[in-house]
Amino acid sequence: ACDFFRRLYSCDTVSGIRELLRVVLVQKDNLCGAHKAGSNIALLKAYIREHLFSENLSLKWLAENYLFVSVGYLSKQFVKEEGMRFSDYLNKERMEEAIRLMAYYHSDNVKHIARQVGFGSNPQYFSQVFKRYTGFPPTEYIEKLKNKL
Repeated sequence: ACDFFRRLYSCDTVSGIRELLRVVLVQKDNLCGAHKAGSNIALLKAYIREHLFSENLSLKWLAENYLFVSVGYLSKQFVKEEGMRFSDYLNKERMEEAIRLMAYYHSDNVKHIARQVGFGSNPQYFSQVFKRYTGFPPTEYIEKLKNKL
């Protein structure tokens, strides 16, 4: 109860309070057996989709500040349900969003795209991850998209 109130007092917006209550209610249902154990993972994936632009997404932060569970437990649960590590999933989601943005906007501003998918302070790392994921550097991938038009 003290932990709940500490987190409640740290919320500075109504949407923050609403999100805290949603997480607490889902966890309560998990403990009572009303939902499958994957509800934590569903919440985690939804949070990632809504905050993909954030550079600070990490399993540790999400476990401690969003789901209020141990990092080890969440990591094992994630691998068990998704078949991949959290970091691999996060990078996959970020790369898919980058590809979508490139195709939709035909933008060649790699720094802007990197910022939109959570690599804001490190566009070089974005380029490395993108090349590993697609086989092409971002600028070359964008050129291929433009040539298809």
